Amino acid sequence: MPAGVPERLEVVRDRDAVEAEALGRDAEREQLRGCELLGGCLVTEAQWGESRGRRHRLGPMVARSHGGWLALVPVKALPRGKSRLAEVLDVEARADLVLFLLRRVVEACLEAGLAVCVVSPDADVHAAARALGAGVLDDGGRDLSASVALALEQHATAAGVVVLAGDLPHVTADDVRELMAHARPLALVAAADGTTNAIAACPPSAFRPSYGPGSAERHGGTRVRLAGIERDIDTPGDLGLAFPAACRG
Repeated sequence: MPAGVPERLEVVRDRDAVEAEALGRDAEREQLRGCELLGGCLVTEAQWGESRGRRHRLGPMVARSHGGWLALVPVKALPRGKSRLAEVLDVEARADLVLFLLRRVVEACLEAGLAVCVVSPDADVHAAARALGAGVLDDGGRDLSASVALALEQHATAAGVVVLAGDLPHVTADDVRELMAHARPLALVAAADGTTNAIAACPPSAFRPSYGPGSAERHGGTRVRLAGIERDIDTPGDLGLAFPAACRG
């Protein structure tokens, strides 16, 4: 067993995820070759969850902790999500896209070492979030500003927060860490249309949510350029840029 791996843990592959499980008596199961320790940290328990009739396994996606920081990811109820894509995707396809993008955002945040809370009124979104290892908060269908304000109130004692849009197909853990590093006390990544795709606040009380057109200017803070966060999916054109192979023809 390599140094730094706790006794009676092993690393196993689950597709692209790495998990830690209790070792059985069979010493041959102590296999580590070909695996990576995300952030040098192991997770001791795998969890299963079900969302929209599909079973999801929780990968570790937990790196070294960032001292009490929390990621908040607000998500609309699935029937209302991505309505601007209605001309190219039906309701079911849009719901699947929302959950796919949510997974990318949650996994990037967990890999960056943050606890994650997904804020949504939707039970299917809650199930998908829990399956990934995130907590959930029911916002009762509030608008975006009120939803984030509720989450900030609920988590006022966090050392810092990162609030990210749930539709960022290219976001990475490094993007999240970079945004956090500029939060003195606020750092923001704007979308191309001047709205806010992500904001980091340390302390959380430094952020007063005011989403909508022109929100990046209203929110203020240090403006950070991060391509993985700047590019979201709102329109058919955005969808084609994010997934060109899938959209051909």
